[in-house]
Amino acid sequence: MSKTSKLDVVDISEPKIKTNLYEHNIGSIGQKISLDFLVSDNSGENINHEVDVYFNGVLDNSSVADGELTLEKEGCYTIEVSASDSSDNKMV
Repeated sequence: MSKTSKLDVVDISEPKIKTNLYEHNIGSIGQKISLDFLVSDNSGENINHEVDVYFNGVLDNSSVADGELTLEKEGCYTIEVSASDSSDNKMV
């Protein structure tokens, strides 16, 4: 007599995003901020990420070029980075 068991393995871990930026930063007009983020995942696959910049709460990617954000105006810039893997786990 034998018994067979089935085990389904699923990926429930979201990708990890690493940055040199802190939660709160101070910059000056004209300063360039690198938008170089390191994204990894337990699946081992290459994970693409998206970057959106909000200025005073409004989506505004116009100050982003060549992987850098130029601080053109006085105000609050929010940088949102999102990534998802093939199992549709998402990190924002």
